[in-house]
Amino acid sequence: MTVIDSTLRLFNELFSDPRLHIEFLRQPEQFLQQRNMPELCPYIPELLDRPVQQSACRLDTAILCLTEQCNLNCIHCSVNASPGGKTHLDPGVLHRCIEELCSLEVRVVKFTGGEPLTYPGIENFLLQALHAGIFVEVETSGTLLTEKFLTTFDGFQDSMRFAVGFDSLNADTYERFRNTPGAFEMVSQGFSLLKNHGFQVKIMTVLSKLNRHEIPDIIDWTLSTFGVHGFHRLLPVLSSFGRGKKSSPESGLDAIGLHDFLHNEYFPLFRSRGKEQKEPQLNIGLPLALVPFDLPIYPVCGCGTQKIGVTPKGNVGLCHLIEGHEFAISGRADEPLGQHWLKGKPFETMRGLERHGMKGICSDCRFFRACAGGCRVHAEAVYGDASYADPTCQSFLEAGLFPEESLMTSISEEFYS
Repeated sequence: MTVIDSTLRLFNELFSDPRLHIEFLRQPEQFLQQRNMPELCPYIPELLDRPVQQSACRLDTAILCLTEQCNLNCIHCSVNASPGGKTHLDPGVLHRCIEELCSLEVRVVKFTGGEPLTYPGIENFLLQALHAGIFVEVETSGTLLTEKFLTTFDGFQDSMRFAVGFDSLNADTYERFRNTPGAFEMVSQGFSLLKNHGFQVKIMTVLSKLNRHEIPDIIDWTLSTFGVHGFHRLLPVLSSFGRGKKSSPESGLDAIGLHDFLHNEYFPLFRSRGKEQKEPQLNIGLPLALVPFDLPIYPVCGCGTQKIGVTPKGNVGLCHLIEGHEFAISGRADEPLGQHWLKGKPFETMRGLERHGMKGICSDCRFFRACAGGCRVHAEAVYGDASYADPTCQSFLEAGLFPEESLMTSISEEFYS
């Protein structure tokens, strides 16, 4: 087999499955040997920098942010949602978006907010997506779930998941996060309903100084309460936009604190729990470069290459957090989503990013081609520059904690020395 043939075969395989791409980036020589492509080993540094082709970008996930209204007032909310939120995505636009996403053969649609359960007629739109064969995820506080609401979706348990924000098993701490008295009792009732109806539940926990000591207990509670239907996702970094901009400096962990927590507590816990699970039930929203290579964790955002977002104001772009970040907005939702995906400027920009054009640690990261520099919105919010490095990775670098094995220079030295 020629080098050209092997290269084509390799990238057809990699770009069809992000997990395979990450495995290649972690252990490229082993990956190539296992697939009988040893002739490519001398070209590994160049292969790691291979640009993503337009034809390889399949729209997999859409995030529909329905409303800025929420019955809670969480201290870390990235979109400033509150009971007084008045902006809602036009229902006609929402219906048309779901129709388009079906025709585009999107695999997953996430309904979020604000609190999506405050959106009038939400049941009808969820059913529209479910009947179209789309997997539906509802990102919710869980405090407004009712027996009547969940009964509507009985029979769709295999096609639907509820992603519930839950940051503490202690009522006082939980309500400090949620800034709403009585919220703990409400979410507890919601969990009981979800369990009784047998829905898949993903618990999303924001890590902070308030709850770092509780993370193992929250994970154990998740798995024991929901069994094989339960998943846990740790969000280790408070957002630097919305109300998170104020709460992050006060209660977020700095690079040293986060590094110590991850390596002394979370990663060992992940290793031990992983051995007990047939399918992965734990995940973490952490830049790929900061995850040890031996862990089956594949945290890739997918902005520009796998997903699209719509905001309550009807703007379309890289995700649902694009308001106030013009570089990430493609246009309006009354224009075809397929056109945004194929020709929208933010999507073309993300696909054309080059490692050497990035600022900070991203310019020397072996995972750049899969990670694309992490969250571009987060980078602009922190540094005022969307071409700057992911803030978490950059903070690790500045603290002397960025993993040496994640550097491209370590690859180059290995193959060119």
